[in-house]
Amino acid sequence: MVSSCFLESAEDTALDILDASNELALFLARAVIDDVLVPLNLEEIGSKLQPNCSGSGTGWAVEDAKDKILKLLEEYESGGVLGEACQCIRDLGMPFFNHEVVKKALVMAMEKKNDRMLDLLQVCFNEGLITINQMTKGFTRIKDGMDDLALDIPNAEEKFNFYLEYAQKKGWVLPYFGSSVGDGSSSKAVPAT
Repeated sequence: MVSSCFLESAEDTALDILDASNELALFLARAVIDDVLVPLNLEEIGSKLQPNCSGSGTGWAVEDAKDKILKLLEEYESGGVLGEACQCIRDLGMPFFNHEVVKKALVMAMEKKNDRMLDLLQVCFNEGLITINQMTKGFTRIKDGMDDLALDIPNAEEKFNFYLEYAQKKGWVLPYFGSSVGDGSSSKAVPAT
């Protein structure tokens, strides 16, 4: 559980650091994303944080980012410009959450049967906007949710394996990342050197 010290001192800290509430909210959002904090605790924690002028809080940071990611991917998919899409990802200011961009881009590519999203991921990777760790986490999330995804997208496993092979060739994920969805692991062990 997040130390009550953080929450108790948030108001005093805000006197010296005007954006303290937002920074703490982002810290807590990252803790949820990294599975350090259980999302059920966010309501309780968020109620103890004094929102800033924009009214943002812990839950807002994650939900708003998810909405923005979906919107920017839809705009890009419908004829948007690569540079604008990359700038929108940069503007989110949550690089630790870029695995959500990878996940949503891959799902959208599978649903729409349009591999244009791979171009976006390639540019983001080339620019260092999405790191190999965030790519791997995004691919792992797709792989871990494959059973549910396959209910909506009949050839999801086949498409995923195609995208994974492509990602390995481009260096987005490490070559030893699980090559088959059905192998029951999210990645193979790193070979000893």
